[in-house]
Formats: sequence, C-alpha cells, structure tokens
Amino acid sequence: MIALFTISPTITAFAIMWGSVLMGSPVEFERFNWLLTDAQLVFLVIGVVATILARKSESTMSAWRITANKYVGWVMAAAGLFYVVAFALVALHGP
Repeated sequence: MIALFTISPTITAFAIMWGSVLMGSPVEFERFNWLLTDAQLVFLVIGVVATILARKSESTMSAWRITANKYVGWVMAAAGLFYVVAFALVALHGP
C-alpha cells in the first residue's frame, strides 16, 4: 500500500496524459509536470517515513513483511536521494 501511495503522482500524471489524448484534446505538459517532479519527491519522502514508522508494528507482522518493508524503505530512500541530487544538479547546471 505504501508503494502504491508513493508512485500515485506518476500514475495520476500518466492517467491525465492518456485520458486527454483519448479525448482528443491533449493537455499541455506544463500543466501537470509538477506531478512527475515535486509531488513525486514529496510522496517518496512520505513513503520512506511511513516505512520507517511501520517498524514499530513489527510484532504483529510476519517475518517476510518486515523484510519487504525494510527493502522497500531502502529503495525509496535511494530514489529520494537520487531525486534530490538530480534536482540540485539541474538547478546548478541547467538552462
């Protein structure tokens, strides 16, 4: 559930894009590009925090779920770090 929540801005952006193309009036990318950048970074951070907080309920979860949550947390943390570094590099060296 946390993983779905984390990628929901991307899913929403692609749904908007695909739906507008199917309806015959494509939406300009500038109107929803924040879903792929800023909102995605915020949702990644929220997902990492939620995964870390899920450790407190380890006594009620099975061992495979605990391990899966830890791996998902590390992957989301790495993705969040990648976004932060990428945005910083674009801000410094971009047009």
